[in-house]
Amino acid sequence: MTDTPNDSPIKPSLKTRLWLRTLDRRPSSAAMYLEDETGRLLIVKANYKKHWSLPGGIIDKGEMPLAAAIRETKEEVGLVIDPADVTFVAVVGRRSSLFDSYQFVFSAPLHAYQLSQVSLQESEIDEYALVTRDEIESGNRNYGLVIRNWALGKSGYSEQQLGD
Repeated sequence: MTDTPNDSPIKPSLKTRLWLRTLDRRPSSAAMYLEDETGRLLIVKANYKKHWSLPGGIIDKGEMPLAAAIRETKEEVGLVIDPADVTFVAVVGRRSSLFDSYQFVFSAPLHAYQLSQVSLQESEIDEYALVTRDEIESGNRNYGLVIRNWALGKSGYSEQQLGD
């Protein structure tokens, strides 16, 4: 008999369950690149961060990364994103003195008609902006790593040391 995932009718062995308890547990977050037809990226300035970031946030218990990115985009900027329009871009391994985490980054098109639908989450988001790659490279704002990666056309895996 072999061990199978929890959604299987066969339960994992005691040995497997004990081993799983020893594994590292990491909180994760998900974010969304929203790029318009002219090549500008929608970024947000959260009131609890020193830098500009993407719409996104913590993945809730039982939630998958894509669903979290879509939910957080709706919560933070009021935009409904069709999952069929979303592509996976990157994952960032993040380390701090408090914990290690992962950030999953997705991308979806930002259509011109959606700009009039932007509605900021007042409790978290102070403002938003549409920025070009050149603006990001100029360093005219304090940008988070995933925004700088977008400007460089970088996808895939990267690592980040977070300041506490």
